[in-house]
Amino acid sequence: MGSAECCGKPLPATAATINSPTIREAKESREGRGAAIKDGALRRNTTVTKGRSSAKNKDKEKVDTEQNILVMALLADFKESLRDRFKSCQDAFERLGGSDDNRIDLGELNQFLVQQGYNNGKLNDQLFKYLDEDGDGFISKGEFMSLFMGHTAELSDFKERLREMFKTITGAFNRLGGADDGLIEPAEFEEFCIKSLGYSDTQLIQRLFGAIDDNKDGTITKSEFKALFQPQGEFAIVTEFKDAVKKKFKSCMEAFDQLGGGDDGQIDREEFQRFMDSLLGYANTELNDQLFNVIDDNGDGAISKGEFKALFVHHTVKIMEFKEILKERYKTRKNAFEKLGGEDDAQIDLKEFQIACCRDLGMNDKEEAERLFRMIDNNGDNIITKEEFKTFFLVKQH
Repeated sequence: MGSAECCGKPLPATAATINSPTIREAKESREGRGAAIKDGALRRNTTVTKGRSSAKNKDKEKVDTEQNILVMALLADFKESLRDRFKSCQDAFERLGGSDDNRIDLGELNQFLVQQGYNNGKLNDQLFKYLDEDGDGFISKGEFMSLFMGHTAELSDFKERLREMFKTITGAFNRLGGADDGLIEPAEFEEFCIKSLGYSDTQLIQRLFGAIDDNKDGTITKSEFKALFQPQGEFAIVTEFKDAVKKKFKSCMEAFDQLGGGDDGQIDREEFQRFMDSLLGYANTELNDQLFNVIDDNGDGAISKGEFKALFVHHTVKIMEFKEILKERYKTRKNAFEKLGGEDDAQIDLKEFQIACCRDLGMNDKEEAERLFRMIDNNGDNIITKEEFKTFFLVKQH
């Protein structure tokens, strides 16, 4: 594999924007909010919703919460904390309490917030009520994902339209305005949505742009755009790093050895920082630290082989089970590839894959089918080739 496209630049797009005045000011503002919330500011009297026990006051309660500047400040810090600690929305949801029953209760959210230093129970309770959109006493997966992805129904419709128009994510990104400078500007995004997708609501277009612009710097990078299509809700900074590694090395284990794990089976922070700067061109220390902390799953200050590999291989057990199901159902790899949609054009797209999984394998969960599809689609171009399918079958998951 050749060098990553971003490697020739002093900084990748995401890293470069971290140092911009806007991002620095936003970070300083966040730190100021965090200090205010953690110290005396929370003890002041705030606008507290009246009549919580009355159902007719629910809409008013939501509005009051949105107008409470402390709750909104805590919400902003909460989202930043999740981005700093977890690889994806899915990962964060499961760690906060959704892994056992697919939902987060008030106690689980409060426990996480307290661990981050936010000890005001009343404010934490208001944040929970804000996230619990249907008021059933739990934060569902959909409610949690919408925290990062904006209005999910609108975004899902937008993604489906793009999938119908383009065969690959790269093709879509280029047409939206990324072909010339690797960035999609707001004006380019709006023009495409109006002329090519038939949108007329400019506020909707702005919401869509804001949901995809992960670091809120006013442009959409290729990694941010690609993250939109990751079923796990993977954060853009992680997507960009993985893409850079995949382009520079033949395997994640080769990358692990080069990063510093070849001698003692682990990567320490200094090795990681040195590698990121010298070989990948990631010179921003703060960004590199954030990536290190995300990959260092147990927080022991070193990245093990398992932690590094987990960044690239998700749900290994499900993959193994899926391979066994395919072998039992289709007998041969060639037959499986053709039945899953590769018979007509020697490639499998997402819709073909989902239809075949439902029709032949009884897999009715489209999201689960999409997760499996993404794991087989190694280069993330929204198509499974014969070579990718062969690799999926032959490479053992350790």
